[in-house]
Amino acid sequence: MKTQKLKPRRIPLNATPFFLFLALFLPSLPATFAAEAPVPPLAEPVILYLKDRTYQPGRLLSLDPLFCRAEIDLAEGKAKAAIAVPKQELLWIEFPEAEKLYEKMTGTGDLLACANLWGKWKNFLSAPRSPAAKFGLQYASLLSSSGNSLLEQRAAEICAQIEKESWDTAARAEARRGRLRAWIATGNAAAAVAEAEEIAASSEDPQLLIEAKWILAFSSAKDLDQFLANNPKWKDDPFAAPKKNALFETAIDGFLYPFLFFGSEATPSARGLWNAAELCAACGEDRMAKDFCDDLLGIYPETSYAGKARDFLVSRQRQ
Repeated sequence: MKTQKLKPRRIPLNATPFFLFLALFLPSLPATFAAEAPVPPLAEPVILYLKDRTYQPGRLLSLDPLFCRAEIDLAEGKAKAAIAVPKQELLWIEFPEAEKLYEKMTGTGDLLACANLWGKWKNFLSAPRSPAAKFGLQYASLLSSSGNSLLEQRAAEICAQIEKESWDTAARAEARRGRLRAWIATGNAAAAVAEAEEIAASSEDPQLLIEAKWILAFSSAKDLDQFLANNPKWKDDPFAAPKKNALFETAIDGFLYPFLFFGSEATPSARGLWNAAELCAACGEDRMAKDFCDDLLGIYPETSYAGKARDFLVSRQRQ
């Protein structure tokens, strides 16, 4: 049996079930956009792949539960037309320039540029193979690392939108992890911990489980910090020492979870080792802290946490 090759599709103006209308010389996009303005991504080409094994190049205009609308070039001249493709006839949408846009976005780290790109694409999260979630996750990551509570809250909102609307299962899972991290950053730790406990009890997704364990460890570390502040003489209190030790061990176990069980996951493993070293140093366990830093530098020297571990060891040598 011969496989039918995909062929380009030229849709006539009287075609059904497509609704078309002529739109000569459509206005071009402005040079810049207000941050996160919901502007259709007219500047980037797309290819619509249809269930009848044809495809149609164009520029995506909008996507709703019923139709995918795109701008196409007509056969002659510079005239353009807008088509409405019923979603049940659509297989997927190819975005040829997506990777180039993403590389530019990650290369600059420009928050405003990322906001503009997210604003252009956020309405297309549900489009099959859309890069919208990828753009949004990168933008949310920049917001989360800003140290500004309002921007961190916005990161949580973006992650929640991706988690709800994206076509991409992996992106939804990553967005959930990002939302929980943003909740921690914005002081909504109780909700994050409650969800993390649920995940830890039921999830089989390693990435989600790692994040849940980290959140629970982070919560225990914060509880320990508060406990030590309230009990400065805990060593002399036979009832306080077990509480301190339990919080310390729970936090360390959670931080080391990815290193011990998913060691090939370099970034979360290095993060956990560094968090464990920080906690040990704060509790006066310098020997343990140095051991964790040595492990980090020996196994994950290429991660961003290696520099922190190196600085810590240098500072201890000077003391």
